Amino acid sequence: MGVLPFRWPKFFEQFPLMAGHAAFAGLAARHVKKGSGDGGGAGGASDIVQRVAAASGEEQLELLTAYVRDTLVKVLGFDASQAIDPQKGFFAMGGDSLSSVELRNRLQQGLGKKLPTTMIFDYPTIAAITGYLASEVLADVMKADVPASDSAEVSREEMEAAEAERVRDEIATEVDGMSEDEAEAALLAELAALD
Repeated sequence: MGVLPFRWPKFFEQFPLMAGHAAFAGLAARHVKKGSGDGGGAGGASDIVQRVAAASGEEQLELLTAYVRDTLVKVLGFDASQAIDPQKGFFAMGGDSLSSVELRNRLQQGLGKKLPTTMIFDYPTIAAITGYLASEVLADVMKADVPASDSAEVSREEMEAAEAERVRDEIATEVDGMSEDEAEAALLAELAALD
């Protein structure tokens, strides 16, 4: 048996849904600041949901898009002032499966709504995530009709393209570090393996 120091505020920041779990209620009451984080949870509508609900139809999508973008920027560690194409895929921007879970968890925490585990795979761009959230998750507060997202088709294409790009980059990096003789030997070995 051992005793380890534990940073409960950091734990609840990283796993906000655990603050609402009965097993952590006492600890959460002592370590979670009121109004901290992105809002949400079981106590009622989150700040972003309230702002979206109060905005006009056109502003709602702008607010939601900005929220998704800002959350993605935090997860991927980008500079907040960096321009990001809302049509560029999460995985093409450098995201991976772990960061996709973190993005989903942060969005879930901020919105105070349960989101599907595969959301980032199904809706891999800022525009697709925003469309999904507006049309499915926050439909009750949206004033304007929101077109449904092309989720599944975009997702497969986006994931295949991102994987192909990753493989090309990996091969290019490996080959760049080789001499001509090493590259030739590697190529010949690959060709021999095909026979």
